[in-house]
Amino acid sequence: MITSADTRGFDGLVTGTDAELVALVRPIGLPQTRIDYMRSLAELLQNWEKEGVDPAAESADLDALVLDFATRVRGASYKVAQCALLTARGYHCGIIPVDSGMVTKLAPVLGITLPSGAVAHERMRHVLEAAVHARSTDLRSLVTANGYRVAIPEGVEPTWWVHLVLIYFKRLYLNGASPQLCRRRPVCTKVIGCAHPTRIA
Repeated sequence: MITSADTRGFDGLVTGTDAELVALVRPIGLPQTRIDYMRSLAELLQNWEKEGVDPAAESADLDALVLDFATRVRGASYKVAQCALLTARGYHCGIIPVDSGMVTKLAPVLGITLPSGAVAHERMRHVLEAAVHARSTDLRSLVTANGYRVAIPEGVEPTWWVHLVLIYFKRLYLNGASPQLCRRRPVCTKVIGCAHPTRIA
């Protein structure tokens, strides 16, 4: 399926008939949902071109792009829009994509209160990106001090590195009942390895 889609290219997929596309994506399921998504994405890209919007431009308004994508692409949400734009613009473009676990598990541990619904992903993105912006130098120092072998380009904030750190922290400590995670967060500022009794599984 991937080879066939790659051979056709995006333009070839957009001009394909529904029957051709159903046959292509049937192995992964939800064919009509995927077709609707692709066709509305193509329509959004055409509209952006007509409106003079370049989603890859350094001066582009990321908030406006995410909102527009989430609103106009059928089946998309804020988290899908964040990931799509991150992929299109490059990993070091400043976007921190927020998945559901970051909203439901990470935010409460960090003492962050979010609104309910899909917009929580966008609010969490704003909080995290603002934190990286405010402490960019300190975060880069952590990379150096801990000897992490990562390549963060000069002149960009380490948003992609922070995204990865938070995703792995969530997987290691929040996706299960880790005894290392303090159950008094966010009151206890240590997160792990504090003197409080270990969490009960």
